[in-house]
Parts: sequence; structure tokens; C-alpha cells
Amino acid sequence: HESRYLPALAVGLQDTLGTGVFAGEYVVASKRYYDFDFSFGMGWGYSAGDGEIKNPLTFLSDTFRSRSGGNVQGGTVPYSAWFSGETVGLFGGIEYTTPLRGLTLKLEYDPNEYSNEPLGNSLDWQSSWNIGLNYRPFQWIDLSFALERGRQFMWRVSMRSDLGLPGISKLAPPPPPLRSPWPSSRLPHPTRRMSRWPSRCPSPRRWTSSTA
Repeated sequence: HESRYLPALAVGLQDTLGTGVFAGEYVVASKRYYDFDFSFGMGWGYSAGDGEIKNPLTFLSDTFRSRSGGNVQGGTVPYSAWFSGETVGLFGGIEYTTPLRGLTLKLEYDPNEYSNEPLGNSLDWQSSWNIGLNYRPFQWIDLSFALERGRQFMWRVSMRSDLGLPGISKLAPPPPPLRSPWPSSRLPHPTRRMSRWPSRCPSPRRWTSSTA
């Protein structure tokens, strides 16, 4: 949770239950200052990209130096590989909230040069900087447009939901309220119905015997 002076911290795991081909871990801190939101983090494994900074956890134990490969079948949690590897990568970003309601501008640094992608799927790369914008006309939808890796344009439409909010606006009229099959004046009253039973039962005095 972000406070007045301290940033919010988050720890993430990627592809930890899959094949492990894209497995990675990261720690990121974010802090908002007026209309700017700053993020700075460190990644391991696939999240490290082509970073060349020595893994700081290797100073604690040599077990963090080697990182096991992926599992072809998946479904295995690689605990021993978490936060391990010889090097780590640094990433960061800035988000600016514009005066136009719902519009934000984003700039981020990605340490991955995409030159050693798994299965030989290398991507064209010219820059580690990505820039884009995001427009949120309503609380439940995002429209994004960006330039990635210095040469690739992308656009995205995503829907979002918050269980604490009403959700997507309904165009159809609301359903009518539920009605009871019994009018309120004709509902049977339990005390009235039970009050008839004592009059039908014989008086207890009739069952008492008298002696001469």
C-alpha cells in the first residue's frame, strides 16, 4: 500500500505453473506524485531480459547463481529457480494523467532486446523505450495505442471490472420488482390459525374422575 512517503511494492511471478519457457520474477515499486506515476523494478529470468547487472541475491547464497530450464509438460512449480540467475534486469516507467478525463500517456523502459526469444522467435528490435497512450471513456473499458521496440505499432481494446462498482451500464430497462402471490391483506396469520385449535379440543375437566 502506497503511503505519503513510501512507494507501493509488488512481487510478481510469470509462467510459474506453465512450461517455464517464459518463467520470470520481478519486484517493482510505484509512487504517485501529483499527475505523474513512477514505477521502477528489477526482474529475474525472462523478466530480466538482456540485463547485465549481477544478481544481488548471489551475495546471500550461491544457490541463486544457476537457473534451471523450463519443463516441457508444465504443471510443476519451480521453487528452486525463483529469483535465480547470474544477471538481472532493471525496468521502469512513467505515466502522466492528462487534463483530458480518462486519457493517460505512458513511457517505459524494457531491458529485453528480444534477440534470444524461446523457440527461435526473435522479434525486430530498435529501442528499449516504448511509448503509448490509454483512453478510458468508461470505468469498464480501456482503449490503448502504442509504439513498441521502436518499430512496432499496437492497439488494444480491453474490458475491466471492479466488483465494488455497478459494472457495465445496462441499456435495457430494469426488471420489475418481485411480487408476492398473496396480497398483504389475505396473508394467513399463524396466530389466528392456531387460535382455533383450543376450541375444538375437549376440556381437560371432562377427563377427570370424581370419587363418591
